[in-house]
Amino acid sequence: MKDFFNHFKTSLGLDDNGKGPMPATHIFNFDETNLSDDPGAKKCIFKRGVKYPERVMDSSKSSTSLMYCGSASGHLLYVVYKAEHLWSTWTEGGPPHARYNRSKSGWFDQFCFEDWFQNCFLHHTRHLSGSKVPIGDNLSSHFNASVIRLAQQHDVKFICLPSNATHLIQPLDVAFFGPLKSQWRNILGAWKRSNASMSQALSKDAFLGLLKRLNQQLQTESGKNENLVSGFRATGLYPYNPNKILNKLPSADNETEEENGQRTAAAVSDAVISILSTMRGGKNGEPPAKKRRTRINVTPGKSVSLEDLSASPSLSVTPTPTSVQRQKKQFVRPRSPASNASPSTSSTPCCRSISTASKPQSGKLCKNGRGKMTRTSLKLLPLATSARKADNADYSCLICDEPYVEPVTEDWIQCNKCLMWCHEACAETELGNVIFLCDFCKD
Repeated sequence: MKDFFNHFKTSLGLDDNGKGPMPATHIFNFDETNLSDDPGAKKCIFKRGVKYPERVMDSSKSSTSLMYCGSASGHLLYVVYKAEHLWSTWTEGGPPHARYNRSKSGWFDQFCFEDWFQNCFLHHTRHLSGSKVPIGDNLSSHFNASVIRLAQQHDVKFICLPSNATHLIQPLDVAFFGPLKSQWRNILGAWKRSNASMSQALSKDAFLGLLKRLNQQLQTESGKNENLVSGFRATGLYPYNPNKILNKLPSADNETEEENGQRTAAAVSDAVISILSTMRGGKNGEPPAKKRRTRINVTPGKSVSLEDLSASPSLSVTPTPTSVQRQKKQFVRPRSPASNASPSTSSTPCCRSISTASKPQSGKLCKNGRGKMTRTSLKLLPLATSARKADNADYSCLICDEPYVEPVTEDWIQCNKCLMWCHEACAETELGNVIFLCDFCKD
């Protein structure tokens, strides 16, 4: 930490007493933060013995990243608002002279930081003569060749803070972001209580109005922010005083003791009941009307402002496309020629052989069940079948010439070539044979 203050004094051109030509208006601190859609926890009054005290208020994990930058004199620069896509309603009603950008991750990358440095920082410091010193984190996403080139052209000297020490030496973290987040939670909570049933999360369309109100409450009539001035003073950066930080490292005397409070019982008054009813039901009965938004077509990596949309005709605005539901294509399973033929209702071996002539022949692989391939067996007549008509018993064995009668007492087998039937015993073959040919077909 001592080495940092020594290099800092050299960069600012200060003497041993910490005096130098660098004014407070030329020393800046920049850092990015986020404003979330969570109003935070509050101290509430509950009945004694409540197991799970809760405050009913909707919230989400969404947040919006902002870049704040301010000088040691207390003058604030405005923010950069980012999102993955940019819409026209996201640029309306925000702080004056604010610029808006987007990134896929929701955090600053090299393109967003370069755009912020060129269009925000250099634009607001163009009237300052002499060197300008921005102080910030040593992040790789903040610097590239274009940023370094622009800094040399405009006499800007970046000073990076030591790692893991921004909570001690960065003015924005020490004295500015704490009151900022506290004020934001109050504004967000009031906005949620004013909406119907507090059931909607903070949208990007309503975010800019709350952000503008937040900046107005942080600014004073002179345009300065005393918290930022106190942050530079507490970190010893301006006025230059390294002992402000060195005296804190390390010190066990700074540990705070826990305060023991006494519980007091209080009756629930009408004021508390009215507050609870407002939190539960809200003031307005109807939700706010949704505004029609249009998508802005801009060059990748370039930010836009509300003034650019009204002044430049090159930025085209595309209406939001309407989604058209596509119909799924129906898959028609192909049918075999045999399935179109009407099935035979006769139960005799001859008629059944005619109805099954178009089916796969014996010995071929056929698909059975869920993808399982099995080999078709011989066409056999069962020993016991259901009742059949007597007039169909007009078929005889081609070897012994015995007619087919019911009930069936012997197994029958069919020739694979002539499709005639005979007894299995007369054919002198086994049931396991795949192909059977009668004596006439063998010759």
